[in-house]
Amino acid sequence: MDAGEKLAADVERAAADVAGIEWVRHIATGSRQLLEFRVGHDTPLSALLEAGGRIQGGRIEDGVSRLAVDVTLDTDVRTYLDRVERRGHAVDLLAKREVERAAPAGWAGDGGDTGLTGRQRTVLEAAYLSGYFDWPRRQTTGEELADSLDIASSTLHQHLRVASAKVFEQYFDPTPGPE
Repeated sequence: MDAGEKLAADVERAAADVAGIEWVRHIATGSRQLLEFRVGHDTPLSALLEAGGRIQGGRIEDGVSRLAVDVTLDTDVRTYLDRVERRGHAVDLLAKREVERAAPAGWAGDGGDTGLTGRQRTVLEAAYLSGYFDWPRRQTTGEELADSLDIASSTLHQHLRVASAKVFEQYFDPTPGPE
């Protein structure tokens, strides 16, 4: 067991003691060790995600969480935090930073805009990160991915097909059509 696998196993064990984490699955994709968490609906993490945030990192010690969460530039941070607090969780903003993110190289459109809905992006990203597209498929099946996203398998495949078509259109035909 290498250091990355050991760390993943340590996190899995620690997550068993965190209220609201329903299950953890370890996904090894090449040199990256990823952990997929299923979080209950009444947790601070679910409140952050449902309010539109993307958790980039953090730690939980002695029942206190410190998380780095990305939100869009047009997000009213006070309203965002109020939404989390209405779910019964105390929240303190420790820092706010504006970070410019570059679009992937070769990505067409203004700022990498592919026209994906939030749900399509979530499904496509989850499929990619979970190893769903690996060949031969070693990690995640469509059924497992659908279960982890709490959607039907047919809905997962619909989101994947539509999202893939939008991404491929941007990649293969980056010029805007006539208006």
